[in-house]
Amino acid sequence: MKSKSILKSGVLFLAIALIIGSLGVIVLAKNNVNKGGWYGGMQQGSQTQLQTCEEECNKNCAEECTGECSGECDGTQVQVSGAELRVMKISDMAKLWEINAATLLNEIVNTFKLKQTYTIENTLNDLRGEYRFSPSQIKDIANNLKVS
Repeated sequence: MKSKSILKSGVLFLAIALIIGSLGVIVLAKNNVNKGGWYGGMQQGSQTQLQTCEEECNKNCAEECTGECSGECDGTQVQVSGAELRVMKISDMAKLWEINAATLLNEIVNTFKLKQTYTIENTLNDLRGEYRFSPSQIKDIANNLKVS
């Protein structure tokens, strides 16, 4: 009888803790959404990084840009986020860098030793399903092909 009472008390305590925790999460989430939230802060940080990179490129073209911009510092840098690259078709990425799409696809497949068959109509996420490379690695590949 005593163990049933302890069990009921424990279940009641856990239920109350769950309700209080859920309410706390809801209140915090609501407050963060009004202030831009975590994701909003990430977007702002990314935009600031792009602006900083562009300013660095414009001020000192002798040094390579850091951050999200890619390419040469002569105004031809490609500014695209990793999230945008992941859903972009290989053909669209090639247009951004003004390179051959088939060459870009072949270079990606060879670099990461991908085994499946892909076309220039596949998205980067399609290729990342086989091997989890980063979008910044694709930017490097595209920049190298652009220079070649």
